[in-house]
Amino acid sequence: MSVLSRALHWFSPHSAWPQALATLRQDGVLILGSGLSYHNLRNFGAGGAQASQQFDDWLQQTLVQSDATQRSDKLIDWTAAPAARLAHPREDHLLPLMVAVGAARDEAATCFYHEEAFVGGITVSSFRFGNVVAEDRERSNSPEMAEGRTL
Repeated sequence: MSVLSRALHWFSPHSAWPQALATLRQDGVLILGSGLSYHNLRNFGAGGAQASQQFDDWLQQTLVQSDATQRSDKLIDWTAAPAARLAHPREDHLLPLMVAVGAARDEAATCFYHEEAFVGGITVSSFRFGNVVAEDRERSNSPEMAEGRTL
């Protein structure tokens, strides 16, 4: 088992570490996992169009439509997804997603960005968990917030 495979298990949504981050969300801390639904730099452009579409469709179904248990189980077994290794030759770019899913606990994702012609034909999506809450202007302009302190 490779180091990355072990890390993927450690960061899996079932792991205690990502779920522990959920308590930070309750305190208003943003958990940000950066990345794209497709990360095969050697196959960008028209050559990756079909693989990116297949994996993105699976990811949409997994993150947005599946319940929490199904979502975690599917992500742990992500290599069984259509075109998984074509979309992500290595596991490391999925780790931020695993952490975000674990921190989200039972919340389904919302796709907030989707493009089917990224860099010459790649399908990519980005997801978020939870509601976007706008800070009230008075609080966000307070001296405490300006100094980086929380209220």
